[in-house]
Amino acid sequence: MEKSAEKDEQKEEEAELKPWPQYFAPATLTKLLGKNWKMFAVIVGFYYLVCFMCCVCACNFYSDHSRYNNCTQENGELITGEDASKVYDMAIYLLGIFHVIEWIRTTILLAVICIGANLLPLWYLSAISALFGIAVFIYAHVIYASDDSKACAEA
Repeated sequence: MEKSAEKDEQKEEEAELKPWPQYFAPATLTKLLGKNWKMFAVIVGFYYLVCFMCCVCACNFYSDHSRYNNCTQENGELITGEDASKVYDMAIYLLGIFHVIEWIRTTILLAVICIGANLLPLWYLSAISALFGIAVFIYAHVIYASDDSKACAEA
C-alpha cells in the first residue's frame, strides 16, 4: 500500500501544471501538437482543404466570363463590360489574396504538426493577416449589399 501511495505522489509531482502562456510557447506547443499529431493533422488537414477550395473558387470567380454580364439597375441604367466586372473584381481579388495567405499559414501549421518543424514563431507572426481578413470580409459584404451588386446578381 505504501508503495502505491508513493507512486501516486510521484505522478502528481511529475504532472505539474504550468501557466497557460507557457503551453503556447513555440517549443512547447510543437511538442504537444507532435504527440497528438494524428488528431491535429485531421483537423488542420480539413481546414487546409477548405482554404485550398476557397483559393480555387476565388480564381474561378475572378476569371469567369459571367463577370462581364450586363447589369440593369433599378432606375434602368445599364452597366456593361469592364464596368460590370469592376463591381465584384476588387472584392474577389482581396478575398483570393486572404485565402492564399491563410492557406500558406495552414501549410506552416501542418508542417509543425506532421514533421515537428518549429515554425510556430512564423505562424504566430503571420496571425496579423487575420486583421486583413476581417477588413476584406467586411469590404466584400459592403460590396455585396450595394445597389450595383444587386443589379449584377440578377444578370
